[in-house]
Amino acid sequence: MIGAFAWLTTGRLAAAALQAVTFGALAVLVGPAELGVVGSAVAVLTVLQAVFDLGLSAYVVRTRAEAPDDGRVRAAVVLNRLTTAPLLVTALVAAWLVTAALGDGLGAAVLPLAVWAAAERNAETVAGVAIADGRASLATANLVVRRAVAAAGFAALCAAGTDPVLAYGVAMAAGSLLSVAWLNAANRTRLPEGGRAPLGHVLREARPFWVNTVAVQARTLDVPVVAATGGAVVGGLYSLASRATVPLRLVPTSLALALLPHATRAVGVAARRRVLTHLAWLVAGVAVAYLALAAWVPALVDAVPVLDEYRPAVVPVQILLLALPFGAVASVCTALLQGYGDAAFVSRAAVAMSAVCLVGAGVGAVLAGAEGAAVAFGGALVLQAALLATRLVRHHRAEDERPTRAGAPVREEVRP
Repeated sequence: MIGAFAWLTTGRLAAAALQAVTFGALAVLVGPAELGVVGSAVAVLTVLQAVFDLGLSAYVVRTRAEAPDDGRVRAAVVLNRLTTAPLLVTALVAAWLVTAALGDGLGAAVLPLAVWAAAERNAETVAGVAIADGRASLATANLVVRRAVAAAGFAALCAAGTDPVLAYGVAMAAGSLLSVAWLNAANRTRLPEGGRAPLGHVLREARPFWVNTVAVQARTLDVPVVAATGGAVVGGLYSLASRATVPLRLVPTSLALALLPHATRAVGVAARRRVLTHLAWLVAGVAVAYLALAAWVPALVDAVPVLDEYRPAVVPVQILLLALPFGAVASVCTALLQGYGDAAFVSRAAVAMSAVCLVGAGVGAVLAGAEGAAVAFGGALVLQAALLATRLVRHHRAEDERPTRAGAPVREEVRP
């Protein structure tokens, strides 16, 4: 697990840096209002990615780890391909509607982001096969190259005089198309031919993962909610804070991805305690890093004069950074509970906390601007972490108290 986490985290940190630089460059080239429109479009498309994912990203990792040659894995990959074209069409319509609703006149400039959304969703699902097989290095290299192509493409297009918003969308789309072609080619020989499980069966099994994924990603709608309730400028400031910290959320996501196969295979008190011991140290390290970054943000803005226009976003960024350690706890507990067979509870908790996040973001934006919206988002992460950690404690208490047969603990699921 540590090796997979190291690969995924190192790669995702590098990818996060590239993504942050690219979005930061876009923020410098456009004003807060235009940035708010782009951020809102990305938020809506991210939710659509989750809707069309059908829960397959997490389902593929868990099922492949549990039974590598199971026909359900191949069926999940087939479903992933079948839903890519509908996602592309829906994303095109959604991107156009967002720009029309916010009335900034960007129009077709954001449409290439629909290609990015469809291709990246496809790539992330297929990457689950590599992660479950212990080939985290492949998934990592693919992600870093994807972000590097996007960053380089954005710089080249802007240097050639392309509109920054259009350049951003085209560059992101190019990186994702290369990524999905590479991953599908790499996994073609790894999936068993024939013996595919019925697609309906896979859809039913993946449903709890789907609900959780959609609920979590629905929180990215906080950007358009804030823009709608607090105005375009407040939406732009909050969008910068949100998008600047999104890459950092990849670290706990990487930890959860690396953990899921091991949580699935872990049976018994000793095995589970070993996993938890490693996790406690890793989460503590992540928390210290985020706290240090929160303290460093004002100095960064002072050191980069072009960011002076976004100085009001400093406090929202700090609030979100302080909340991210709780997001790490929630991600870890999610992976453990899904591995223990409690995906239904995870999905219910995610739905409830996403509702808290979105309603709170709207109210917070009205009452206290971008800072109020950031407090609402952070509060939702704290509540979700508390709910899932409490559930996890119940699982481990049940495991400790469960009598053993022939020296081996009997697995017991915690019922609602």
